[in-house]
Parts: sequence; structure tokens; C-alpha cells
Amino acid sequence: MQERYTAEEFARCYGLRGYGSRKDALKWLKAQGMETAQEADFERCYHELNDCRVVAHGRKWTAMRIDGTNQSAPQHMGNSKGKSYNAQMMQAQREIDATERWIWRRKERENEQS
Repeated sequence: MQERYTAEEFARCYGLRGYGSRKDALKWLKAQGMETAQEADFERCYHELNDCRVVAHGRKWTAMRIDGTNQSAPQHMGNSKGKSYNAQMMQAQREIDATERWIWRRKERENEQS
């Protein structure tokens, strides 16, 4: 069973819970024609008194700039600049392969000379 609040109790609890002011809660109760309120009425009162709509920031996509660039894209992040991990690994592998070929040729020359 839900707890019932008188108008004064409801207004006091509404303010203490941080939903809004006591005066607004009392006005809402009068407008609804209610003398007592229940627990669910706190939420109803809050939503009717506060228009909580999420609105756009004036552009179709909020992260876009006027020129169409997306500053939230990975290529614009500070840690995403430069060569990719795959490109760096391929470069390192080419260097290792070149060093191994050089060592192999050097050993072949030494064997030919002896």
C-alpha cells in the first residue's frame, strides 16, 4: 500500500527531495484538485512542472562543424595522428627482413673468401 501525503507534507518532501520549490508543489496540487498525494505523484508533479525535452543544438549532427568536419572522429583525436599500428608493424618487419638479408649476404661472402 502506498503512503499518502497531505498537501503540506507533499510540498515539504518535494522540496527536501530536490524536485523543486514547495510553492510550486502546492500550486500543482491545487491545479490538480488533490488534497492528498501518493508517492507516484512526486514524479508526475516534477515532469509536469519541468519541461525536460532534449533538443538539438541547432545543427543536424551536433559534432559537425560548419564546414562538415566531425571533430569527434578518430582522425581528429590527438592520439590518432601519424601512421597506423599496422603500417608501423609492416615497416618494422621490412627493416628486420633487410637486416637478415644483409647478415646472410655477409656470411656468404665470408664463406667464399675462406
